[in-house]
Amino acid sequence: MSSLYGKNRRENKHQNKQDRRVIKTKAAMRRAFTELLAEKPIRDIRVKELSERIHINRGTFYQYYRDIYDMQDHLEEELYNKFNEIFKDRPAPETFDDIKDRLLDIFTLLRQNADLTLALLGPNGDPKFVQSVQEMMRLRCINDLIRFNNEHSAEELSHDQLFNYSYAFIVSGCMGMMKKWLSEDPDKTPEEMVDIVSSVLMLGIENISVDQLKQKKTK
Repeated sequence: MSSLYGKNRRENKHQNKQDRRVIKTKAAMRRAFTELLAEKPIRDIRVKELSERIHINRGTFYQYYRDIYDMQDHLEEELYNKFNEIFKDRPAPETFDDIKDRLLDIFTLLRQNADLTLALLGPNGDPKFVQSVQEMMRLRCINDLIRFNNEHSAEELSHDQLFNYSYAFIVSGCMGMMKKWLSEDPDKTPEEMVDIVSSVLMLGIENISVDQLKQKKTK
C-alpha cells in the first residue's frame, strides 16, 4: 500500500512539473506572438522567428498550434471566453452601479491581459476580434445605459440615422479609451478608468436622448 502511495505521489509530482512547463512554454509563446504582432501584420510572422525569439524549437510550437493563425484564433477565443465568464449567469443590471461593476470587471480583465489586448486591438490586430469586443460592450453595458437614460431601448431607436451615428461614435470611443489607457497610462487603476469611462458614456448617451433626437428632427 505504501509503495502504491509513493508511486502515485511521484506520478502526481511529475504531472505537476509537466503542467508547469506547459504553462511556462505557452506563456512565452504568447509573449513572443504579441511582441511580433505589435511589429508587423500576422501574415509576415513566421513560426521560425517566434520560436527563435524564445529559444524553443519549431516542433514545440506545433505541439500546440497548427500555424500562426491557429495560435491567434486560440488566444482570441481564450480571451473572449474570459469576457463571457464575467457575464455568465449574471442578472441584467438594475442600477447604474450594476453597470459600473460590469465595467470594472471588463477593465480588470483588460489590464490582466494588456499585452494581448493591445496587440489584437492595434493596427496589426484582428478586425473580427475588435468587432466582437465592440459588440460585447454594446450589449453588456451601453444598451443598458441607454435604457436607464431613455424611455426606449437602443433597439427601438435603431431606425434613427442620428442615433446610429452617435451610437457608433460612442462604441468606437470606448475602444479608443481602452487602447489609450493600456498603451499610454497603464498605471491608472481599473477603478479610475471605470469612473472616467462611465462619465464619458453618460455624457454621450445624454446627447442622443429621445427628446434631443426629436428636437433635432424638427429643426
